[in-house]
Amino acid sequence: MTALQDLLEETKECHHSLLKQLFANCPVEVLQQMQLIRLRKNQNLISTYQTSNPVFVLLDGRLQAIEERVVDIPYSFTELHPVDIVGDYELFTGIEGHYVTLKTMEASCCARLSAASYLHWMKSDANALFLRTQMLMKELSVQTQLQRQYLFMDNRTRLLLFLLRSNGQSGGRIPATRERIAASIGCSVRTCNRIIFTLSQEGFVDCIHGKLQISEQQRSAIKKELETSSFSF
Repeated sequence: MTALQDLLEETKECHHSLLKQLFANCPVEVLQQMQLIRLRKNQNLISTYQTSNPVFVLLDGRLQAIEERVVDIPYSFTELHPVDIVGDYELFTGIEGHYVTLKTMEASCCARLSAASYLHWMKSDANALFLRTQMLMKELSVQTQLQRQYLFMDNRTRLLLFLLRSNGQSGGRIPATRERIAASIGCSVRTCNRIIFTLSQEGFVDCIHGKLQISEQQRSAIKKELETSSFSF
């Protein structure tokens, strides 16, 4: 049996308040069926085309959401952090299969529930359902805003944003091929290469043996450039 205390021990103290609110009235039978799982870096938690439908509460670590249906080359478009719930969007919308692939960006810990247990919890706990609705609405609002901003960006601005997001929280190599970058920003590889050359000339990115890399100073410069273009992130 998993108890609330077990979940709290796996999360940082800054997440305890939300976790306590979320599980305050969770049915005992749901907690009894909950399992703690640990995942290595670069391990799939959910795959786009899998048929099983567990729900996960991310307690520690980071996940990246990877789009595999829109273009031929999969690309990461957002990150998820504790305390987030994944796998239930499809349950609420009735979508067959999973919306995106979720992969760990570092060693992570989740609480796993079957779809039946999760739905039983949400139907019997109005407080948890309200909190989860708030979380989903906030997430959808942010994504909608970003999509509207992204729609009117030129390819240069899109590439700057891609570099910033792909690089994570610290300077280093960009783990993406030119084909994947081009697919992500919606242009040809030739156009992508031309923009990368221009950005390297401007000092925003380094190209070492064909691989892209940005430093902390370049990250700061890219952020300032995006802020100048009125993009919020």
